[in-house]
Amino acid sequence: MVDDPADVPTRDEVVRHWRGLIDGRESRAEAHRWAARWVEAEEGGDVADPMVGKALLRLHGFDMTRDPAHASLVRHGGQGEFIHSGEWIAESFRQWCAECGEYDADPGPPGPDRFPGRAPRG
Repeated sequence: MVDDPADVPTRDEVVRHWRGLIDGRESRAEAHRWAARWVEAEEGGDVADPMVGKALLRLHGFDMTRDPAHASLVRHGGQGEFIHSGEWIAESFRQWCAECGEYDADPGPPGPDRFPGRAPRG
């Protein structure tokens, strides 16, 4: 659990980190470390905004690599080919921004089926 509610990230902070990753100002490992504070926390790190939570999950996983010695193994960081291309990360950001607009227009119940089939493939 995050001790101070002021420490819970905002959408603006998510945008800053995601754009930094896309623009090359932030590494995949840095984005992972930043997001891990909430993604790996007990009780989800008290992130109330489901769109922020969704973005944190994405940022946390953009450093995933395929183990060069074992093609079926993936892990955070390390040697190997990234699972997600830079183009996929940028498209995921555009998709997330659009989903934020849809969510804000109709903040229905959050859940895994909120935006079915919308994740870009890559």
